[in-house]
Amino acid sequence: MALIILVVTVLGTLFVRKLFGALADQLLPKKKWAALVSKAVGWGLGMLYLYFAGYFVMGKDVNLLLAWLVALAPLAVFAGWKLTRHASVMEGQ
Repeated sequence: MALIILVVTVLGTLFVRKLFGALADQLLPKKKWAALVSKAVGWGLGMLYLYFAGYFVMGKDVNLLLAWLVALAPLAVFAGWKLTRHASVMEGQ
């Protein structure tokens, strides 16, 4: 079961990368260097999440419910971000 949770955590890293990369892209000016910085921020925070969440999920005495919550949290945040972003686009039309 821990291996499945770890795979979900690795997939969650992709959502963390996309979320923080897009957030940095919105906050930084529209320059060529800003695209590289936003990608670096996304990858850096994604790997940081994977590092800490991976150690937590693979712990021997960790509760499985908490491990699933940690693994699925990025998916829930990313889905909420996409829904609110889509709703704001729909209101703007």
